[in-house]
Amino acid sequence: KTHRADGPGTVLVGRSSRCGLMLPSGEAGDLRVSHTHALVEYNPPACRVYDLGSRNGTRVNGVTVTTGDLKSGDVLTVGGTRVQVEVSPAATDTV
Repeated sequence: KTHRADGPGTVLVGRSSRCGLMLPSGEAGDLRVSHTHALVEYNPPACRVYDLGSRNGTRVNGVTVTTGDLKSGDVLTVGGTRVQVEVSPAATDTV
């Protein structure tokens, strides 16, 4: 499954229907993911994740973080769900 975010903004990650990156819940889902687990803030090429007080933590490349910068190739783990990160540079205007 792919989630694409363009331009500056934020996306909530979790099991809640309020999340832009909504992960499955119930028997087929990862119950270690909180309803609102993390917030990803992006303003290409910068990207940062904030743990939202989740019970099972947020990890970047296996390291537990409360706040962490993300770059292409990083693996963001929420609960037991792994998300491959791809950050593209912002488009530049030409004159």
